[in-house]
Amino acid sequence: MRIYFIFLLVLFVSCQEEETITPSLTNAYGDGMYIVTDLGIHYLDYKDSAAVVQTQIFNSVNSSNLINPKNISFIDGKGFILSDRLSIVDINTFNLENEITGFSNPVFCDKISFNRLLVADKGSSTVRVVDLDLFDIVSNIETGDSTKPAFIMSTYTKAYILNGGRVPAMFKDSTMIVIEHKDQLVPTSIILDVVNLGDNPSSGMIQGDLLILCRGVFNPLNPLSNTESSLYKVFPNNLNVFYSKDLTNIYNADNLIYNYYNNRYYFTADGGIYGMSVNGTGITQIITSESDILVRNEEKYNNTDTTQVYANMLYINDINNPSNIYKYNMSLSQFVDTIVVPGKVVDIKFKD
Repeated sequence: MRIYFIFLLVLFVSCQEEETITPSLTNAYGDGMYIVTDLGIHYLDYKDSAAVVQTQIFNSVNSSNLINPKNISFIDGKGFILSDRLSIVDINTFNLENEITGFSNPVFCDKISFNRLLVADKGSSTVRVVDLDLFDIVSNIETGDSTKPAFIMSTYTKAYILNGGRVPAMFKDSTMIVIEHKDQLVPTSIILDVVNLGDNPSSGMIQGDLLILCRGVFNPLNPLSNTESSLYKVFPNNLNVFYSKDLTNIYNADNLIYNYYNNRYYFTADGGIYGMSVNGTGITQIITSESDILVRNEEKYNNTDTTQVYANMLYINDINNPSNIYKYNMSLSQFVDTIVVPGKVVDIKFKD
């Protein structure tokens, strides 16, 4: 009887499924500074003066590499990473939750209505519509042959796609594609209109109206074909251009941002970082470093030994030293820090 009982016990244990142990991930990230380089993604808790850069956080958490990473965005508590694919991570643990493939050269994304994402696929001159419930590309919107969509601004009903063009000048573009997205039993996204702007629209923002910066044509090896950068304002409802201005002696302008008070704008261009008024006048050069990344962040800094105040901090890369990021205090008009990371810096984002 005893032998029979032991036999049944062994049989019962052997029939049980092996438990799968899921490793516990710590909330090591979340708010902070995320730096994308050609080698991966790095993290810095910039509010901690003693913090050091944590390198290759995607690789270390997920035991896999990103191929040609380009940028990261933060939407609804998730991180959206564009590389050769779209990777969605938990922003606190950086654990990979989903991946979506089917892109050629995705460079920018923005969320629209009905839990969908628009991805500018520069390599195929297409805007991909991604359903975040299905985690799949559900439709493709062609923006035109060789238009090279590079930047997206969106509202609840419309998305504005800037076609950035490419060098040489014969391949320049001057259009903004307007996509209407709505729900008619099945969510749809269709081209509503095409708006003509200056040469090679590069970046913009929605400030009631659409404020759009155009790069112009810039080829340092053939300056005779260059055209100046320009600024455009467009009514978002009827899509009429009601103001435009060529930026005198400014070439290759990009990365348009505004200050805390929204009364001064800044951008990268040939020769450094520039500031201007809201109508494109009063242009001044504020930094001479050659950069193609410009990010503003409002931060506290020590004004005296006992007092902390807020200031606009500009973060820029250095084209000539591609692993370096410089932090510039706008209130002090001086550089206050240098951050060095592995690889060539291609994007900087803050999550607060």
